[in-house]
Amino acid sequence: MKSLPASVILLTLLGFFSTAGTLLIESSAASSSAQAISRSELAALEKREAAYRANNLGVAMLEQYKAKEAVEDFNRALAIKPDLVIARVNLSIAMYYLPDADGAKREAEKALIQDPNRPQPHYILGLIARAQNRFEEGIAQFQKVLKIDPDDVGSNINVGQIFTQQKEYADAIAAFRRAIAAEPYNETALYNLGILLTRTGNRAEAQSVLQKFQELKQSGAGTTIGTNYLEGGHYAEAVVSTGIEPELVERTTPDVKFTEATESWLGAASGRGLNVLSSRGPQGELNIPVQEVSARAAREFLSDCCAMTVENSPMSHRSQAWAITETTVILPSLPVITITMASQIYSSYGARRQLLSCITTMAMDTSLTGQRSLASCLCQNRVRHISLARLLISTTTAIWTFS
Repeated sequence: MKSLPASVILLTLLGFFSTAGTLLIESSAASSSAQAISRSELAALEKREAAYRANNLGVAMLEQYKAKEAVEDFNRALAIKPDLVIARVNLSIAMYYLPDADGAKREAEKALIQDPNRPQPHYILGLIARAQNRFEEGIAQFQKVLKIDPDDVGSNINVGQIFTQQKEYADAIAAFRRAIAAEPYNETALYNLGILLTRTGNRAEAQSVLQKFQELKQSGAGTTIGTNYLEGGHYAEAVVSTGIEPELVERTTPDVKFTEATESWLGAASGRGLNVLSSRGPQGELNIPVQEVSARAAREFLSDCCAMTVENSPMSHRSQAWAITETTVILPSLPVITITMASQIYSSYGARRQLLSCITTMAMDTSLTGQRSLASCLCQNRVRHISLARLLISTTTAIWTFS
């Protein structure tokens, strides 16, 4: 049989390696492309987060009445993410309080182009129009806010004040009444309504309204609508990012898993084991858990804990009491004197819930010693923990009911 020519074999090998090389290159390119996409998505997410972070810094500056710094932060947020609506809205608010009425109007109008249903830009435009005595335009803007939020106190008060300036008292009274219905403790609405009722001859109701205004004024419990930031109305306050905006939420499933660890942490009364860390810190406190010990070792641990010298440190007290009561997981029939000791420690720093747990445990011991310890504990804590009251005791069955 004739052997294949060397040239044919060589060509076959070259073709095989060429195909394999092409496949490897394509695979490597696909992998690189996926990594590039992943990196670009991560970069985009970090960019969005940086924009929202800059926005929140601007809000913080406004709350410190630093409008100039706030404007800088909002501009930085928009430089990172030009379509960030809340940054645009907040920029208009910051410019209004700078004050820069023209800049605030410009940014508010831009915000409305992005989102026509935002009430804040309409509110800012209404404030600007009112300040410039363009009353009809101001009312129109506030009415747009009220179409979105009919109960907005700031818009109703501003509408009422504009109607008052125009001597349209009936409409003004109606607007102030709506504001008071939404916020009965608003001093601005009450005062304006009282003055208008006096002017229109309704003196009895006016006196009642003004008296309520005086009571709120004297007590300091009322709210007002003013010209300073945080006083101008709900929709004149900057919008903060909560961090749960849809574009900030990572939608991929995190690479984590949950493992059932109850048994390994709590162990079993049969002696299979309880994870307990019996090491002491620099102040002698006891910490729980890590090291496997049996029920016998737990008894030794408990004995050691009870024998410890009680220090003045409240943390040391907590550690001892917690260790004593938690050991009942594997030693349910603890000596009542041990539980009494824990109850005294809990009582010393007012741990009501843990004290109740100790009292309940003592109630299960029907022996004379148990009942005496129980009575002593109740007497000692009667005044300090009077809110525990209504403990219904049955001395024969030692069953307690808490209400």
